[in-house]
Amino acid sequence: TLMNRRLARWTGGGLPESVRKHVVRRWLWQMPLPLKVKKIISHTILYHAPTPEGMLFDNFYSVFTREMQQALMGTKEVATTCDPYAQATQWLQQSNAEQFLHQMLYADVKAYLLELLMKQDQMSMAVSLESRVPFLDHELVEFAGTVPPHLRLRGRTGKWLVKQAALGSARHEPAALLPSEVVHRPKMGFPVPFGAWLTEAHSTGVREILLEQRTRQRGYFRPAYVEQLLDDHQQGRRDCFSQIWMLLNFELWQRMFFDGAEPGLF
Repeated sequence: TLMNRRLARWTGGGLPESVRKHVVRRWLWQMPLPLKVKKIISHTILYHAPTPEGMLFDNFYSVFTREMQQALMGTKEVATTCDPYAQATQWLQQSNAEQFLHQMLYADVKAYLLELLMKQDQMSMAVSLESRVPFLDHELVEFAGTVPPHLRLRGRTGKWLVKQAALGSARHEPAALLPSEVVHRPKMGFPVPFGAWLTEAHSTGVREILLEQRTRQRGYFRPAYVEQLLDDHQQGRRDCFSQIWMLLNFELWQRMFFDGAEPGLF
């Protein structure tokens, strides 16, 4: 996000929004480019408007961007009757920080961290699994809030101060706490390989659930757009894992809590 903001300043905002909407976002996923290249382009000012909504919320917060929401639900009123970014925007504006990095971190603490603890932390502990746990001692959190941006982020290296401490780079800590190959190892998540499963033969079950008659009859989403997401992902044109995963969970939730179906018997 910070790199995109700098690019936007250097280029005077980048492309006109009409070009982004009718050229880049319309044709990018159909172009014969490697998927990795498409994903990189989709996170830049070539694809998103250089605004907090475009660069932060559409780019990293949401599963369905505002434009995708309209395509999914088939109505332009979605963006006006319900603003999915209202609360996050309010938190961003409430921050007293001068630096945009600190404003984003404040919004993250109020939104994403809270959700992470309520869902991932509790659900993992419920099955005796220790998942990723942030440093949450209140004195440490209060101290972290005072750390200036240049000690948080150096170029593309995040968590710079934590890494320096782990490497024993501070004057009072000459010995490394962790080896360099651990400190600088690329970030590893803890995901189920659902995206890869969707490209395999047995992904037909997911397609059947999302496109069968009782799902369509709910009338929430446009079947043609759901089918497009499934096709784009299976044929490698676009990574639609997050969107398909969210739609699948929404439909299974409907079946359990509205239709009364037993788990696993859908």
